[in-house]
Amino acid sequence: MDDADAKATCPPSDDITAVLRSWYGAALHYLNKSEYMRHYDIRTVQAIAILNISFNNFGDDNLYHIMWASGIRIAQNIVSPTVVDIDYLLSPKFRLGVYSPCITDRDFDTPLPSLPDDQTHNLVSGCEFPDPIFYHIALAKISSLYHRFRIALRAGPSDVAELVRVSDGLLAEMIDQLPPHLNPDEQKTTQTEERDEMYPWAPWQKFDLALTLLAIRLNINRTLQSQWSESSKTLSGQRSISLDCARSIIWISSKWQYPTVQRRQWHHSLQLSTAGVTLALEAKKQEIPISSELKSDVEHCIGLLNEVESPNAIAHRCVKLLTELLNGV
Repeated sequence: MDDADAKATCPPSDDITAVLRSWYGAALHYLNKSEYMRHYDIRTVQAIAILNISFNNFGDDNLYHIMWASGIRIAQNIVSPTVVDIDYLLSPKFRLGVYSPCITDRDFDTPLPSLPDDQTHNLVSGCEFPDPIFYHIALAKISSLYHRFRIALRAGPSDVAELVRVSDGLLAEMIDQLPPHLNPDEQKTTQTEERDEMYPWAPWQKFDLALTLLAIRLNINRTLQSQWSESSKTLSGQRSISLDCARSIIWISSKWQYPTVQRRQWHHSLQLSTAGVTLALEAKKQEIPISSELKSDVEHCIGLLNEVESPNAIAHRCVKLLTELLNGV
């Protein structure tokens, strides 16, 4: 829904941000009135999943973490994890930050959806009828891989660089296995354009998944960023991957042909911020003209974040952080 669509719903005020804040406050009020921590209900899980879109946008970081953990545990006490939305339990989008809310291996022990053999065959062979479930399956697989990487990293492996290389290799294999309509390297043809016009969710899924893959790959490889200057030859591959991913995140975000209101999701702002910080830190280590090129990329990133800064507390803080980092370049 863009601004025109929002106004077409005849909101009580022309100030869409104020209307969103009013809705957000009312949703939290009635969720608390329901005593959801005492009385488990699947509608509580659905409400938390929907509110997840807004927690960080309105600056409720602490509430976001608590509500995610609560929603997951409520869902697990109601039904089998196979019934719970795959996105809700496994989406890597909320795992891009430092904090992981009450996530254990048990949460990833979930059978993935499957399709009849004929549907799978048709999709892989380039059928014009893509199935949206492949996007959710891809997110689940990516999240499981990233979870295992984070657990292994916390365990203090003897060779962090090898862990990064192995994890990055597994992620690259996942990219190669994506169906055509989700593959970022798919060549545009008349058939693909007709398909995307018929199924407008398909290009959105491709863009969103591409950004998620780049962000996860960046997070994995930038684990070694502090060691790049000490071992430039050994870790040159990880440095190159990280910088390419960071720049690609900024480039794709700038080419995303969707209204600004649809690009205000907090996780996109976090992806841009991670890309910008990676490039800004690298710019500090480089000489001109490389540092100038990196600085230009960061400035572009700040411009994209400025577009979605309201209402988006994460974007606001990221703009401030990146601006401070640039001042030191």
